[in-house]
Amino acid sequence: MGLTLWIRLNWCLILKLSNNMFRLNNTDLPVSPEPLSSMGSVCRFWYSETDRGMGPLLRVNTYANWWTNPGWTVDDLSPEKPDFIGDYSTVSVNAELVDVRIIGYTKVLSADEALPDNFWFSADKIHFYQKTTPTEAIITFTSSISSSAPYTISIPGNFTPTAIYPGDSFTQSGTSLVIESAELLAIGDSITVTGALTINPVVQCAIASFFLPVEFLDQVDWIGKSFRSCKDIINPILWEFTWNQPSKLANTFVDRNYLPDFQENNQVTGIQGIGSLTYDR
Repeated sequence: MGLTLWIRLNWCLILKLSNNMFRLNNTDLPVSPEPLSSMGSVCRFWYSETDRGMGPLLRVNTYANWWTNPGWTVDDLSPEKPDFIGDYSTVSVNAELVDVRIIGYTKVLSADEALPDNFWFSADKIHFYQKTTPTEAIITFTSSISSSAPYTISIPGNFTPTAIYPGDSFTQSGTSLVIESAELLAIGDSITVTGALTINPVVQCAIASFFLPVEFLDQVDWIGKSFRSCKDIINPILWEFTWNQPSKLANTFVDRNYLPDFQENNQVTGIQGIGSLTYDR
């Protein structure tokens, strides 16, 4: 039977396979066996046709001391103005969102894909790259039944339901929905609700977007500020930036009070530049 031998070297041990037996050669072997509980694995066997990979033998930190011996070149870009500027706004929804539709807006997956009049959503929040002001969203969410028949669920404020599942009919009372259903339901069961939500987005900060002719973007310095790479592209925060490599789009999240004066066509003056890194590998 074909075998694949993986050997873990400890104390420079050498294993030899001879006559179906293992022979261990070393000039510094202990006089008695070590307790089994404290021994590490010496080798492992797998069938040779089994595809198994090894862990890395070496890891290289390509960011270490790059200024003394860089493995890439540094590009210093100075665009005259951002390609787009708008507001980053959010609407909190007291529900577990499943889908959102907004007339005049296009849905994207996350902040790194967003352009003006785009939106994305998280579990209980709608996020906007806002140029025009939306006033209504068609949302679908789930909520849990909180009582036995007649079944009751909680819904967001300023919400008008239009459809439920499961359920035959419903009656709204403020932020409660009473559901009539021929199907037997239990407390804790989930109901899916669709309807219109009146919204008033709250501005968090501004967004300035740049299309940049680079492959990788690791740092942005602009208007006297250093931007951090965004840790959560669904929930960006002030002084972070996102980078979408396929579209070459960088979105910076900036305090609007720091922005230079710009005209309606997004003409901006006083830009100090974008710092970026491209790599030769």
